Amino acid sequence: TCLNRNYQTRCALVEPDAAYELAMCYQKGIGAPMDASKAENWFRFAAELGHMGAQMIMVRGDSETSGGLRAQFESIQRRSRKGDAEAQYQVASHLMDGRMIARNEAGACKLYFEAAMQGHAASMCAYGLCCLHGRGTRVNVEDAVRWLEVAAGAGHGVAQLELAYLLEDGER
Repeated sequence: TCLNRNYQTRCALVEPDAAYELAMCYQKGIGAPMDASKAENWFRFAAELGHMGAQMIMVRGDSETSGGLRAQFESIQRRSRKGDAEAQYQVASHLMDGRMIARNEAGACKLYFEAAMQGHAASMCAYGLCCLHGRGTRVNVEDAVRWLEVAAGAGHGVAQLELAYLLEDGER
């Protein structure tokens, strides 16, 4: 059956194909009760893991799923424009990677900065990394260290690691 332990185990090990197959089982009612909500959750999970088929299903919002990533992303963009720090961080991350929107490192860096100014620790770290590596802005190690220190002080683990690497490399 579709819901045998093998699929569950493979999904637990974050295999996109297994998550996609499980979503299909719930969507079609094969080996499992038909459940659009569970199907959408597994499609989303598979999409996040990089499964192209699941990404396409989520982007176009198949009639058998209740939403679609495109509508969710548009909602996040609206919140970002209203100054929501978490939404700004999410949109910036998409801009930086070119996911669901054209790649724009300068735009991403600007949004990271705006969210960082509101105290959003992940944005502080991301903005610091932009400064450190010159992504969307000029390289500025002093600003990078300043933002990474603030994010690290807020308990952001990646910022703490980045600072440790900088210390190890003698950048600081």
